[in-house]
Amino acid sequence: MAREAQVSVATVSRAMRGMAHVAPATRDKVIEAASRLGWAPHFAASRLASGQTHTIGLVAPYFDIWYTSQIVAGVESVLSAAGLDLVIYSVDTPGNRQKFLDRAHSLQTRIDGLVLVDFFPDPAQVSQLEKSEVRLMALGEHLDGHSSIAIDNFDAGRRATQHLIDLGHTKIGIVGAEQMSV
Repeated sequence: MAREAQVSVATVSRAMRGMAHVAPATRDKVIEAASRLGWAPHFAASRLASGQTHTIGLVAPYFDIWYTSQIVAGVESVLSAAGLDLVIYSVDTPGNRQKFLDRAHSLQTRIDGLVLVDFFPDPAQVSQLEKSEVRLMALGEHLDGHSSIAIDNFDAGRRATQHLIDLGHTKIGIVGAEQMSV
C-alpha cells in the first residue's frame, strides 16, 4: 500500500489510524490506495498489537429509566466521536450483578475503561473491580481513588426546599422513586 500511495510504511500506518501529522492530501492518497487494493483494517489484530481495545464498558442496574437512557446516549455520543466503542453490561438483578463481578478479572481483555452508573459498589466489590486493572469512573456516586461525577441529592433537596420557603410556600412535598434515587 505504501508503494501504491508513494509514501512510507509509517505514513500509511499513521494515515490509516487517523493519527495527527498526516497532511489531508496524503491521507486521501493513502485511503485511495487502500481502496484500490481492496484493503480493510483488521480491528482485532490492531487492538491486539496496540494492547488497547478502544472499547469502554458501561454498567448500570436500570436501563428503563429516563436518567440512565440519557447517560447512555451521552456516553455513546462522546465515545463515538472519539472513535471508541461502547459495550453495555446490565446488572438489573442481584444475580446479574454477582455474575458481572465474578467475571471482573477478565474485563481488561475486553475494555479499556468502565463507567459505573448508579452501581454503588461496597468496598469488597470495588476491590474486585480494581483487580481487573481497568480504569474506573463513577457516575451518580463518589468512588474513592477514581474519577467520579455525582451531585449531593440531599443538599440539592435542601436548597430547593429553602428556595420554596423563601418564596413563602408552606406546604412542600416530594414525589420520588426508590430511596436510592431520591
